Amino acid sequence: DREIPVWDRRIYGDLIDILTAAHAAAVAVDIVFQYKSYVENDKSLIAAVKNAKNVLSPVILNPMEKWEKGNKNIQINQGIENPGILMQPQIMKKGNPIIAGEDILPFKELLDTSWGIGHINCDADNDGINRTFPLFIRSREQPEMFYPSLTFRMVLDHLGITGENIEIYFGQKIILKDAHISATEKRDIEIPIDNRGRMIINWVGP
Repeated sequence: DREIPVWDRRIYGDLIDILTAAHAAAVAVDIVFQYKSYVENDKSLIAAVKNAKNVLSPVILNPMEKWEKGNKNIQINQGIENPGILMQPQIMKKGNPIIAGEDILPFKELLDTSWGIGHINCDADNDGINRTFPLFIRSREQPEMFYPSLTFRMVLDHLGITGENIEIYFGQKIILKDAHISATEKRDIEIPIDNRGRMIINWVGP
């Protein structure tokens, strides 16, 4: 068996530095660096993320109902120590949100320097087709806090939306209050969701 080489994480740090120099409004990384690698490489990546001040890191979440059926003794990361890295939307109508059972996070030093996090989950239906997408997944330890999806978190940051500007009506809609559409326009945006907080994917697949 041949070992799969580890791609030098300094490359990711260099890419982030290039995007920072180009004044990128936000940067999202969709690779979970769960474990530490070579010390100097990790230092380079952490320094780039810290300097950028706008890098979002990913997290993989195993929903509670699946986790309870599996091996609860599986080794998981240390959890979210800083609740501010999650989001606290306003729950206007209760529902049955997806709850995180197991979370796979970036290693602590990288997580601590990230601007925020977002999940990269997308569970298919029983026939293998993705018809819905969870915009928020509820924290297990902090029920009032939610993991936004990584792409949704980028949208929220771009629109100037924080948790206090998000209203969730499970089974109906998510309202983004006073979203910054442009330099001169603010308005509410409504996104239809089901009782679990998932939106319907609006595309025709194969």
